Amino acid sequence: MYGRRSAMINLKINNSDVTVSEGSTIMEAAEKSGIFVPHFCYHKKLSIAANCRMCLVEVEKSRKPLPACATPVTQGMQVYTDSKIAKDAQEGVMEFLLINHPLDCPICDQGGECQLQDLSVGYGRSNSSFKEGKRVVFHKPLGELISAEEMSRCIHCTRCVRFGEEIAGIKELGMPGRGEHAEITSYLNGAVESELSGNMIDICPVGALTSKPFRYTARSWELEKIRAVSSHDGIGANLNVQCIKNAVKRVVPFVNEKVNDCWISDRDRFSYEALGSNDRLTEPMTRGSDGKLRVTSWEDAVNRAKELISGSKKFNGLISSNSSLEEMALFGSMLHGLGDSNVDFRHWLNDEDFDEVIRGVPSLGVSLQDVPLLKNIFVIGSRTRDDCPLLAQKIRLGANENGMNIWQMGSYIQDLLAREQGSFCVSPNEYVSFFESLLKFVTSKSSSIDKKEDWNFEGLVQSFKKNNSNSSNLFLLGPSILSHKQASLLIKLCFGITKELGCKLGFLPHGGNFIGGYLSGCLPKKVGSFVKDLREKKEDACYFLSGLDAEADFITDYGVLDSLKSSSLIAFTSFKSAVDKYADVIFPVSSCFESEGSYINMEGRLQISTQVVEPPGNSKELWRVLKVLSLVLGLKDLDFDSLEELRQKVLPDINAGEVAKIDSVQIDKNNADFKLNGSLQNSDMQIFHFFPIYSTDPIVRRACSLQKTNQAKKPVAIFNPADLTKANLTDGENVKFIFSEEHKQNEAVLEATSDEKVSRGVIAVAVGSLKASNVGNAITSFQKLQD
Repeated sequence: MYGRRSAMINLKINNSDVTVSEGSTIMEAAEKSGIFVPHFCYHKKLSIAANCRMCLVEVEKSRKPLPACATPVTQGMQVYTDSKIAKDAQEGVMEFLLINHPLDCPICDQGGECQLQDLSVGYGRSNSSFKEGKRVVFHKPLGELISAEEMSRCIHCTRCVRFGEEIAGIKELGMPGRGEHAEITSYLNGAVESELSGNMIDICPVGALTSKPFRYTARSWELEKIRAVSSHDGIGANLNVQCIKNAVKRVVPFVNEKVNDCWISDRDRFSYEALGSNDRLTEPMTRGSDGKLRVTSWEDAVNRAKELISGSKKFNGLISSNSSLEEMALFGSMLHGLGDSNVDFRHWLNDEDFDEVIRGVPSLGVSLQDVPLLKNIFVIGSRTRDDCPLLAQKIRLGANENGMNIWQMGSYIQDLLAREQGSFCVSPNEYVSFFESLLKFVTSKSSSIDKKEDWNFEGLVQSFKKNNSNSSNLFLLGPSILSHKQASLLIKLCFGITKELGCKLGFLPHGGNFIGGYLSGCLPKKVGSFVKDLREKKEDACYFLSGLDAEADFITDYGVLDSLKSSSLIAFTSFKSAVDKYADVIFPVSSCFESEGSYINMEGRLQISTQVVEPPGNSKELWRVLKVLSLVLGLKDLDFDSLEELRQKVLPDINAGEVAKIDSVQIDKNNADFKLNGSLQNSDMQIFHFFPIYSTDPIVRRACSLQKTNQAKKPVAIFNPADLTKANLTDGENVKFIFSEEHKQNEAVLEATSDEKVSRGVIAVAVGSLKASNVGNAITSFQKLQD
């Protein structure tokens, strides 16, 4: 797929001259010349199977028809796709495929977009020679996302099997049996749990695998199809959002080879269900003198917000990094215009010196198309399959097809489902020591430096030095590094290491529009003021929160949340439960697909997402609410008549689809002071927080089908097996976590389990779930819960 071909082959297809690269197949040559060859098992992103035989064509001097998908072209070859021999072969194959296929097209979800339905009309016979009874295949339990209720429709193209093995990286489906006893099934009848599993629905040419949430809700020809962009992660996957009567019914990929190829993650595909959540907020609300929230009018809500702002001297605002460029620009402009204020979109940032030390915009550092072509990649502090599934897929593609060397470092390493050269399990408190040791190893002429026994850098450094030409190596810093209390120091150390190795430095923060946040100017005077001022209980401060869950998105002590209850809070949200315990004014605003907006992905590519449906009830687009509120407050820094005009003010001289010019990250200080992490007191174990794939933002948390999967199960405490044994615990036992003295009334009880991918001295705990409260940083010890 990414290999280079030199020699060219000349051949004729249906007496038309075609020139293709050496190694191409007849199918590829036919596609290039615009000639369609019927097929089922062939897919341009998958390996060749040649088991459906629908693509049989006549080749001169061949005694029998040959499969176009598996036959390489040769010089002077003569191919006929529409001759009598080819047509007879194709009709015969189609007849065999229909022997056992049920005639249930009127009730099939695939009806109207079925490849078998279309090809049987164009390439099949009008009658069948077979009178025998059809076989029956029982349904398969494939989980909450894929429906396999009608497996009698399966034609054994094995696309789903090959997708799992080659693209998703895990072979969850197989085809045991022979002949008509062959069946597609999951191993041990388990659920398909890949984060890319929904793509199996798209590539299935018949109605055997269908979308369980979409099942029997609409017909394909009724749906309006609109192009949009995903905001759940930094890829910015292009989507084909399909709706009817102002309701999103289905999301499928929109092919963009520069961004997401023809794939999307299940998070992008099924999160639309949250738009119809029972938790959806459709009316403004204000908190009365009795402390209760009540539905009110927009006018009263705006006036109440104005009162709170007028009575405050300091203002702090946080907006989700999944917000559009225009929303961030307006939010930042409003906060900056209020006077003594701070605004940020990086709620995960804990290093107060970050913006003083780190200059420029954290980006991927390479184009997405170049990721599979890298020779080496060192993934640092990222559970990439959770953080950015399609980036993980591109890395996996590079390892499988181009021999990319993969290295990982983290406190709870997630398998990339590809051949890895090595990994380093390191606790957060040792991150600085790790990179200091690595920097010394890289710069030292002698390899005999002091380092931990399990920190063997030789293979890593030799691999990067061996292939350091044309910047084909990448250090990728993930969320665990960027959210670290010493993030600026860690980045400085990595900057020095990459400079010595001659490789690139890339970043993978949380959120789908973090580069847009930088370019829109939604940045603070001082990092962390939102939480810091709450901790100091500043009574004259007014807080603004947009697109975030107050409890699920913040990893902090309970005192901060208690302080938020007593402070003035103006919230912009799509979901009531996100802020209903804390906000004084709640504005119901648009969610994904309900507003037009611009997004800049991790490589810097500007993409515009079209509005698909209208916000429900009395809710409004966020940018409209911010504009009205700014006008009421007398703020006119970003006066505009249309989103296009606003976009041009923020990002002039760049068009949709183009890559913006981004200032690369530079270090602005000679050193970054080392600061002790105060999260541990009396315990020798450290909590490591991570966001599972279906707990990353408010929309995903309320997508009911995603929340039924195993990836969204209730959080547990994950120990290294050695630490579990040392603590005299066994898998499945409950553990009570003890908080610091000032928060001793709050205790958390979690089930203990073990995983060798967790670093020694670390307890990995998932956060962001609505099924349990976040376990904060103030834990001092833990103990086994007695029965």
